[in-house]
Amino acid sequence: MNNEIPRRIRLDQMTPEELAIYNLVGEIEILGAHPILTDVVVLLGKARERLADWVDLQEAEAKSEAFARVVKMVGPYNTPGKQG
Repeated sequence: MNNEIPRRIRLDQMTPEELAIYNLVGEIEILGAHPILTDVVVLLGKARERLADWVDLQEAEAKSEAFARVVKMVGPYNTPGKQG
């Protein structure tokens, strides 16, 4: 089980774009209460989540590429007792 706090909900680890959406939600909420404004806040929240999905994907792909470079440098992993 991973008890680490997800990057996407930590302000100190958000990208500038994620922070901009986060801050914009706060500005919209200052305008007051109205169903249309609620819709705007919900849509901005969904946009930030999708952006976070993309950011996380980019980080995962970068880690995968780095791992592939290391494997290429040191050779494939061979399980002890296996030939090949």
